[in-house]
Amino acid sequence: MAIFATSLLSGLVIKLIPVKLALVFSLALVLITVVFNFIYFKPETFYPLTDEQKLTGQNYQIQQQAAALDYLPLTAHLPNTIASGPTVTAGQATLTNFTDRSNNWSLVANANQNATVELPIFDFPVWQVRINGSIASINHQNSLGRIALSLPPGQFLIEGQLQDTPIRTTANTLSLISVLIILVLAYQPINKKLMTFLK
Repeated sequence: MAIFATSLLSGLVIKLIPVKLALVFSLALVLITVVFNFIYFKPETFYPLTDEQKLTGQNYQIQQQAAALDYLPLTAHLPNTIASGPTVTAGQATLTNFTDRSNNWSLVANANQNATVELPIFDFPVWQVRINGSIASINHQNSLGRIALSLPPGQFLIEGQLQDTPIRTTANTLSLISVLIILVLAYQPINKKLMTFLK
């Protein structure tokens, strides 16, 4: 949303300023975009493989997972397996009623003894987990970087909610401000040139 709103505002600025200044502004904007994003277009590793080698066997399976690795947190060191649901990695517990949404999840756990539960959810900043309504500590001390937590014996309702980080809050605020500015400029033209542009 922030990128979309910024793109609209940049286009509006270029339209409103004189042509020569708009050309300079456009070139500067393109240059800044390329410079600050060049690192994302640099290949991490080069492999001496043919297309046939790359798209068959184990290499093909790795290729299918490659895109997902771009969006994982640094704690996910070996994200090469797909989890079907939460698992008990230590102790004994029964896990039921697991629901998973984009920004929250929940499950019911019935532990017969001390148990460690690992969820099929990567530990992105900042997950807040509650056990029976109380905030609980979590960790990602596993090779997959998934959320894990320890349970004493008993029955528990475990809930996770993805909280906004400072940068997310800032980005959301800037997006809202950008949208409001666009609406103001669209419905309250401030000069003739803007009115012509809106027509």
